Amino acid sequence: MKKRNIKEKYLKKLRDNGYLGYSREGDKYWYTQAGVDRFLRRFHYEAFASGIMLSDQEGGSHV
Repeated sequence: MKKRNIKEKYLKKLRDNGYLGYSREGDKYWYTQAGVDRFLRRFHYEAFASGIMLSDQEGGSHV
């Protein structure tokens, strides 16, 4: 998951705890898009501050 900038140690933790399914071939691990999507849906939390305008300093922007 180098393309996604996710550390190998974190992916190992997700695999070991059964949160993310995978296939293994030698020293390579393969993840399906469906498995990643399932993981993201399971651990998704809605923003609690929706509708609040953030300043530029807090990551907001002016349009």
